[in-house]
Amino acid sequence: TTGRVASLAVSRDGTRLLVYLETSAGPRLLVAGIIRQSDNVPIELGPLVELPVPTLTPVAAAWLSDRVVATLSRGTDASPVTVVE
Repeated sequence: TTGRVASLAVSRDGTRLLVYLETSAGPRLLVAGIIRQSDNVPIELGPLVELPVPTLTPVAAAWLSDRVVATLSRGTDASPVTVVE
């Protein structure tokens, strides 16, 4: 699957990464934990978890809290905001 990153955001506490992708198979919203060394330097990502999103063009995604994200997508008639926990 090919695509582009529409939005990339690290949670406020620096422990999770949020990626909103536009792919040839449709939009994807992925979250992964950020694994750090004992000196707090990030070294890798944990397993990717896919969250549900509308089948519209991805515009942006943001953390609303430690467990809730919002996405903005673009359709032909509207630009809906979706909240996912």
